[in-house]
Amino acid sequence: MARYPFICVLAVSWLVGASPFLAAQNNQRPPQRQQRKNLVTPVAKQQKLSPELEKLLADWERHSSQVKTLEGEHTRITYDTVFFVAKRSHGKFFYEAPDKGRIDLIGDKDIPKGAKIQRINPQTRKKEVFDLKPDQSEMWICNGENITQIDVDEKQGSRFEIPPNQRGENIINGPLPFVFGMKAAAAKQRYFLKLVNLDAKQKTAWLDIRPRKSTDRANWKMAQVILSTQTYLPLYVQLVDPAGTKETIFKFEDIAVNKKGNIFRSFFKGDPFRPRLVGVKIKDFQPQGVVPNVVGFSWKNATMVLKNAGFDIKTMVEPKRGVTATRPQLIWVVYDQSPKARSVLMKGNKIELTLYTKPPETAAATKTARK
Repeated sequence: MARYPFICVLAVSWLVGASPFLAAQNNQRPPQRQQRKNLVTPVAKQQKLSPELEKLLADWERHSSQVKTLEGEHTRITYDTVFFVAKRSHGKFFYEAPDKGRIDLIGDKDIPKGAKIQRINPQTRKKEVFDLKPDQSEMWICNGENITQIDVDEKQGSRFEIPPNQRGENIINGPLPFVFGMKAAAAKQRYFLKLVNLDAKQKTAWLDIRPRKSTDRANWKMAQVILSTQTYLPLYVQLVDPAGTKETIFKFEDIAVNKKGNIFRSFFKGDPFRPRLVGVKIKDFQPQGVVPNVVGFSWKNATMVLKNAGFDIKTMVEPKRGVTATRPQLIWVVYDQSPKARSVLMKGNKIELTLYTKPPETAAATKTARK
C-alpha cells in the first residue's frame, strides 16, 4: 500500500481546515428507509486516461510504496479573493510509516506593515494585488493514536483520539492522499484526473485533479499538483476551496526520503511525535467535529460546506449580523466565525457565523421594491 499519502491526509488536510477522521465520522448518517427503486447505488463512470497518465500513476504508486520516513520544508500562502488578503507561513514536516507525523508552521512575522503581493489570476489572466500578512503559528502532531493541534502564539492546544478503524495504513482513506501518491486504481475511482503537461526537460508533470466524492468536495473543488518525475514527490500543490474564493498554495523543498539513522530522535532529542509541551495547555476532547474554514464564503456556500462536513445547519449553526458591507459583493459574506477554523466543536455548542449586512439604503430600497 502507498505510504506517504499520510503526510497529506494528516497535514495538508489539517492545514486547509479539514479533518480526515472526523470528516469520515461526521458524514456517516443513520440508515433511513428508502423506496426499493432508490436502493441501487450508481457506479461512477470509468474515465479513460491517456497512456502517459496511466504510466505516471503506476510509477507514482511504485515510488510511494518505498517510503519509510520523510522530512522536508514547505511554504504555505493562502490567497483570499474576497478580502484580497494573502497570508504566508513556513515550516517543516516529518513522517514515519505507517501513521506518525508532525508539522511545525511559523507565521512570517517579519513581513513589513503594509506589504503587498501580486499575482496573475489563473482564470482571468488579470493582475491581482493582495495585502500580505503573516499567518498564525501552529503545530500539528500525530503519534498514530491521537492528534494534537497547538496554537503556538496562544500556548493552547486540543487533543483527540483517532478512531481505531482509521489508524495505520487506513489513513489513506483521508481526504487528500494524492499529494504524496496513492494506488493508481484508487486514484482513478476517487478523482477526475487530467495530465496538463509532461515536461521531459524539467522532469515535471502537471496534474489537474477534481474530486468525485462529496466528502472530498466539502474540503476542496480543484487541485493542481506539479510532481517531480525523478522522485515522484510534489514540488507545488494548489488547492481551491469549495466556494472558489480561497486558494492555498504549498511549495515543498529539501524533501529527504529514508534518511539513514534515527534523524527524528537526534534532531528533537527525544520522540518528536510525543514531545514535552512545556507551558502549553492541552485539552482532551470527545469531538463533535472539526470546524472547517468558511470565512470569505457567502452564507449559502458557508452552510453548504458545513453541511457537507456533517453539521446540521438548523441546530448547530447560528448566523450573526455584523458590520455593514462596503461593497455589494460582500453582502451576507462571512467575515468571522467561532470556533475558528480547524477548532474542535464541543458537544452542545454551536458554530457562530458573523456576516456583512446590507447598507441601510440598500435594505430600504429592497423593502420598497417588495411593496
